[in-house]
Amino acid sequence: MANNNLSHKLFPFCLLMFLSYLPSFIYAQSVGIGTSSPNTFSMLDITSSNKGLLLPRVALANTTSNSPIGAFVAGMQVYNTATAGDVTPGFYGCDGTKWVRLANAVADWSLTGNAGTNPTINFIGTTDDQDIIFKRNNVRAGFINNVSNNTSFGVGSLNISNTGTSNSAYGKHSMASNTTGIQTPLLAIALCLAAWKLPTS
Repeated sequence: MANNNLSHKLFPFCLLMFLSYLPSFIYAQSVGIGTSSPNTFSMLDITSSNKGLLLPRVALANTTSNSPIGAFVAGMQVYNTATAGDVTPGFYGCDGTKWVRLANAVADWSLTGNAGTNPTINFIGTTDDQDIIFKRNNVRAGFINNVSNNTSFGVGSLNISNTGTSNSAYGKHSMASNTTGIQTPLLAIALCLAAWKLPTS
């Protein structure tokens, strides 16, 4: 009888000790879903041969708006279902201050070339009324504008401060000094002439 009383008195103490150590045991271990031996270097190891991971699907408003999430949290990832502002359906991650679209191996252009493109639907450009700017070594090397109708292609071509309209500049530093002018086409052929050295009689 005495042993039973002692056991009843020790049980709450033992249970309390177990519960006090349980959180640290859980936090220190890797959690496995679909596996009894999760990777020890991960906090969560999901294993399946016929199921995937479904991230939260939300309707973002803009890359600079945290809505509908309460705040920007670095490292958070979601699948955006909306076409609004500057976002389209796809995976987005948060860098702490804004949403960043995650690379799409099918829809995004590769830096090492692309295959299987369709010229009727694939293109390099914009889908809104914004200028197109090309740069080399962070220096403007191409410009297409629909407001001033100015167009340039070549490193340093067409002065950035140019207030003229309908100007076209092609070649390195073409119209680099021009700040005004209307309908001024200029081809930088001087470089070719200097390089070819036309034959003399």
